[in-house]
Amino acid sequence: MKRRLPLKRLLLIVGCLFFLSHPVYGKDEVIKLLYKPKSELAVRLKSPPPVTIYFEDFKDGRFTPLIIGENQENRKNFIRILTEDEKDVRRFVQEVMREEFRLKGLRIVSSPQGAEKRIGATVLKFWTLETRTYESETELFLEVKDAQGETLFQKKYAGSGTNRGRSLSQVNYQESISESLNRLMESILADPAFLAALAESLPEVKKEPPPTPRVLPAEKEEKEKEQAEAEKRRKMKEAEEKLLEEKRLQEIREAERRLEEKRLEEQRAAEKRLEELREEIRRLEEKRAQEKVAPTAAVETSAVQEEKTPSKGKPKKPSPAKTPPKSKETYFGPK
Repeated sequence: MKRRLPLKRLLLIVGCLFFLSHPVYGKDEVIKLLYKPKSELAVRLKSPPPVTIYFEDFKDGRFTPLIIGENQENRKNFIRILTEDEKDVRRFVQEVMREEFRLKGLRIVSSPQGAEKRIGATVLKFWTLETRTYESETELFLEVKDAQGETLFQKKYAGSGTNRGRSLSQVNYQESISESLNRLMESILADPAFLAALAESLPEVKKEPPPTPRVLPAEKEEKEKEQAEAEKRRKMKEAEEKLLEEKRLQEIREAERRLEEKRLEEQRAAEKRLEELREEIRRLEEKRAQEKVAPTAAVETSAVQEEKTPSKGKPKKPSPAKTPPKSKETYFGPK
């Protein structure tokens, strides 16, 4: 019993370290995305921009588009929350934004032809964590373009929501997600820079035109050349900023992918080490069993040899010779 105790402790410690560093996931839970806000948006638009708006197809920049949350009430058995399809999240966020913008008086069109402004977005985060409460977070990278597709405005927005209720409740998930989207829409519609980008034209201050100076043809050509160079530099700067933003998004995705690969590699290494420890324990158990059987067999063999081999100190006494019984003879002589 004293020999077996350290092995049991070793196995217990290794198992505890494995399960603490790498949570075990149980059966996944699939929910349907449904917008169920508890209240209307708190933002009021006094004068919505009088332009037609077309929503381009949103993109999903997350590493795992199908996973939208996790239940961590049981630390030993996490449950992942999934959607029915990988495209559900981006379509859901786009539809919610279209409807909220329409309710605020913005003119939404279903075709890009004739649209004065276009809105596109990339979903950066769409996550709900359930412990004792539901906590949802949504992040969006928003773009406003003109009719020709030139980018006029870019910015990242975020919203969060919380909820309480029964564990693994689809309704509670829907309400928590809806609250985070509600806060996200409020932050977008309350941003003056976003509304200015949607406006057809900014108000101009009337000024008295300065007297037109007399410009020589050479000076005019040089001025036009400088203006063209300045416009070219401006467009190049905008293109560089856009490339840097896209590069940043790619770096974030690559970092998430490397972290996931590292986690899986560590999990496989821990499982392999656990199997090796189990195999070592099994070999030790077999060796112990053999050691118990060996002394018993040696004792039995020694007893048999002592019976077959006489002892050297005491010679064996010879067995007495058997004499045949005397035969009864008949006497025929004189009496």
